[in-house]
Amino acid sequence: MILWRLTLFFLKIGALTFGGGMAMIPFIHQELVEDLHWLTPREFSDAIALGQVTPGPVAISAAFIGFKLGGLLGAAAATAAIFSPSFLMTVMASHQLQRLQGNRTLQAALKGITLCVIGILFSAGLDLAQASVKGVEGLLLATAALLLSLYSPLRPVFLILGAGVLGYLFF
Repeated sequence: MILWRLTLFFLKIGALTFGGGMAMIPFIHQELVEDLHWLTPREFSDAIALGQVTPGPVAISAAFIGFKLGGLLGAAAATAAIFSPSFLMTVMASHQLQRLQGNRTLQAALKGITLCVIGILFSAGLDLAQASVKGVEGLLLATAALLLSLYSPLRPVFLILGAGVLGYLFF
């Protein structure tokens, strides 16, 4: 039962999310944490954090969530399900991409979708911050990470790894 629900959930997320892997995070959070209560905010935060320090953050996050809810089969089902819709849509639409590139209506719709995704990502970021930032040390670490990501040439992978080390030392 849980494998079936997990597979359907990640198929839906994969089919209805535009804007890349990060755009999936708010939808996954809303359903798994807020609506279904399959994960706590902390477990969700851990899944996203784990995904960010590895190649393929969406695959790792989906696998982590799938494993937490359904073991090894759950991990495999979630990972396959989240990528299947985009893979199938790409294969089916590949011969139409050249024709659609110059379509002004489609380009305008995609601009609107992009702005919506930015707002949704911001909302999910606030939810993750509420679940993760605890105490003065956490607030200082989050603020330092934000400032470094905005104003330094430090690559995100080093920022994430450094924050992980500091989090380990502080907490």
